[in-house]
Parts: sequence; C-alpha cells; structure tokens
Amino acid sequence: MNNKSNKSPSKKSRSKSKRTEKSKRTKSKDKDPDKPTRPLNAFQLYAADLREENAKKGGDKLTFKDIGSKWKRLASSKKKIYQQKYEESKAEFDKEMEEYKSKKKNDDDDESDSEEEKKSKQKKKATSKASVKSNKNNKKKDTKSKKNNEEEEEEEDEEE
Repeated sequence: MNNKSNKSPSKKSRSKSKRTEKSKRTKSKDKDPDKPTRPLNAFQLYAADLREENAKKGGDKLTFKDIGSKWKRLASSKKKIYQQKYEESKAEFDKEMEEYKSKKKNDDDDESDSEEEKKSKQKKKATSKASVKSNKNNKKKDTKSKKNNEEEEEEEDEEE
C-alpha cells in the first residue's frame, strides 16, 4: 500500500506558499531623512563601550546575553555615568526635535498655501471641463434640431 497519497503536503510546500503570499503589513510612509534620530539608552551606550574595549583587546564577539549579564553586575555608580550620558543626549535630541517640528510646521504652512492654490486650479479645470462638455452637448442638440427643422421644411415643401 502506498500511504503517500493520503498524507498532507510536506512542510516545504506549505512554507513556500506562505512565502509567496503578500505581507499583511502595510508599508509605512517614507521616512524623513532630516528627522533627528533617538538617542541610545544607558544600556546601549554601555554595550557600545564594551564592544569597543573588546575589539581593542582582540577578544571574541560579545553576545547580548553576555552584555546583559555584565550590565546586571555593573555597579550602580558606573551605571549612573551611562545614565547621565543618556540624559545629556536626550536633552540634545529634544532640542533638535523642537527645531525640526517648528521647521516642518513652517514648511507645511507654506505648502498649505500652495495646496489651496492647487485645489482652486483643480476646481477651475473641473468647471471648465464641465462647461466644455455642456457646450459640446448643446452643439449636438443644435445640430440635431437644425437637421430636424430642415427635414420638416423639406417635408412641407414636398407637400406643397
């Protein structure tokens, strides 16, 4: 007996179908390259320093697990140094972000004027297109009515 025909599709074939399906996630809007980046937190600053020291010594690459365990064992006085660095970089980030937001708001105000102008132009185009269409329809009606009038006149002439 051949049991292969009764089996469900293999794992490989199921995984391929999942890969070919489109992602359900929506793409985010384009990111602004001028927007300031967030500062590294205290642990990330410590990890960067630790990796630099390790690279200078020529040691093996550190894993997150190793860095995390060292962070937990680190004295609070040394942690405060990294926390202070973080607070300083956060203060700078906040200033940059305020400047960025005010600049963006001014740019949006300038663009909103042009958007209003664009909308008014679009309205004018739409009304002009509508008037052109109505003119064409009127012309068609006029030509039809002229033809009808001519035909009626011809019929009257023939009757006389």
